[in-house]
Amino acid sequence: MPPIYRLAVMADIHGNLPGFAAVMADLQQYQPLDGFLVAGDIIGGPGQEAILRRLMALHAVVAHGNGEVGALRVADGSASAYVITTRQFSLVRWVAEHLSPQALAFLRSQPAQAVVNLPGAQAVRVVHGSPRSVDELVNPLLSPGLLAEVMQLVAEPVVVFGHTHWPFQVRLGDRLALNPGAVCFPEDGYIGAEYALLEWDGEQWTAQLHRVPFSLDEFRRSYVESGFLVVNPLCRIYLEDVYSGKDTLHDFFALCQRLADLAGCGDLPYFPDEIWQQAADTFPWDNP
Repeated sequence: MPPIYRLAVMADIHGNLPGFAAVMADLQQYQPLDGFLVAGDIIGGPGQEAILRRLMALHAVVAHGNGEVGALRVADGSASAYVITTRQFSLVRWVAEHLSPQALAFLRSQPAQAVVNLPGAQAVRVVHGSPRSVDELVNPLLSPGLLAEVMQLVAEPVVVFGHTHWPFQVRLGDRLALNPGAVCFPEDGYIGAEYALLEWDGEQWTAQLHRVPFSLDEFRRSYVESGFLVVNPLCRIYLEDVYSGKDTLHDFFALCQRLADLAGCGDLPYFPDEIWQQAADTFPWDNP
């Protein structure tokens, strides 16, 4: 009889411990599970250490997100000078400084992309952005041709994506592209946490997308009581997105770019501190 497998799939947790706990509780009904796959951006919030310790204990398969790449560069001393000095990147510095040596060692041991090979099943590749870039945004609703293009870059018939905070599953012939959505601030309008189950029935992998609510009040308390909320305006943006289910982050960066262009510094690889502060002061915040 061919083997049957069931894998839990997550992405873009961003240190959201209440959301992660809600996902883990919901997964209890689907036990036994044969593994946990995480498509990057585990860190970036006050619950990051506890989440990493849980994933380590579960022997989760983890691919680096842009959050992990940035934090490891800061921790290893290889980040650009402006990442070390400007307000824009104070969040990256906070993330790196609040990871234990054990957590940093775990992240360093994980690959940029992961390939899962279970006996008798097709291989599964786990990426964050795309198979060619951790920062590439792949959303079949916005760019269906891009999805087909990047799927052809790898041999594995199943690819798990993250980064867009937008869940999807798309069949391209006998191949499957899957994004489980985001545990922290989905951008498809859902207010809560998203994850997926990937199941091997002996012949092919199929996916189920899941949503689960979590306590927004608990999430806000974690930001306030840890001091995370005031680390960087981006932390407040994250809070906005959790409450709205929208891509406020894009709006904030667009404002920063407009202000930088007006000031004649829009071609820099970072936003000067005065531009960053001006954007924070003038952004139309919904959440006080």
